[in-house]
Amino acid sequence: HLFKALDQSLPTTLHGVFTSLVICCLIRYMKKENIKGRISSLDILPSCLEQPFREICTLAYHGVMKNLATFSSEDLEQLGLSQKLVTLGLIQGCESLASFQEHISYNFLHLSVQELLASFHISKLPGHEEIDVFKKLFGQPRFSAVFRFYSAFTQLKSEGIREIVLNIVKGKKKPELVHLLHGLYEAQDAPLCQFVIFHLSGELNLSRTSLNPVDCLSVGYFLCSICNSSEGKIVVYLNRCSLDDKRVCFLIKEFFKFSAS
Repeated sequence: HLFKALDQSLPTTLHGVFTSLVICCLIRYMKKENIKGRISSLDILPSCLEQPFREICTLAYHGVMKNLATFSSEDLEQLGLSQKLVTLGLIQGCESLASFQEHISYNFLHLSVQELLASFHISKLPGHEEIDVFKKLFGQPRFSAVFRFYSAFTQLKSEGIREIVLNIVKGKKKPELVHLLHGLYEAQDAPLCQFVIFHLSGELNLSRTSLNPVDCLSVGYFLCSICNSSEGKIVVYLNRCSLDDKRVCFLIKEFFKFSAS
């Protein structure tokens, strides 16, 4: 309904889906509070929403860095945040049954909403701080999700981030390469793909890797980028990846787009 109302096509990336969900929640809050204005981007919000939105992104960021999905009233107080953030509709509070005393726990509507807002917060940090954050997150449970959303926000053009990309490429660790392909798909940036293709030195080995449908979609997008590349041929190994029919459909989806173009 939101896309129809804004005369927009359906998003094809997780970044597009969850950004639209966040915007929808903010629009609902504006209507409830009779706030005038329109929102088409998280970068441009009505002035009355700017501060609470920054605060909720700060909460998401601190949660990601500590791998937290739930927050207590004390957590909000330590960050200097108001419990009124719940009214924006992006987090919800519920009474905890874990103790005999009254205790309210807060969580985001979806883990991906938290990771999206955390990546938005990181994208607004000074360049050297962005690098420090990803060095701390690298290898941690939330790295992949935050990195893919961050890739969509920035196309990985921030100074120093490409060094992390090169470390992933040169390290050739298959899980990290899959995380990188997620980022490339979310960014939808051809020059970025060309940069990665150039530094792969002719080979991408994902053999014996367990690929879920989202992995396959990202791999398919990258294979399509290779077909469009002027950087020379690359051998891609996908043997013994346990691909069922559903995963194969996701894998070749981007090829159909390439063939039609």
